[in-house]
Amino acid sequence: MKGKKELGLITLRYEDMDKINKGDEVDVWIGGDIRESYPPRADAKKVPKKK
Repeated sequence: MKGKKELGLITLRYEDMDKINKGDEVDVWIGGDIRESYPPRADAKKVPKKK
């Protein structure tokens, strides 16, 4: 796809991490930009578990 950039892994910060357990499958909604650092970092605003 033209213009698409592969980011790989991104370090996320999320306030409600206590609601997520190792092995849970989730969708992640990012609020704001992905910071250009290594590794890339972003703030997760919504992390619902997949059903």
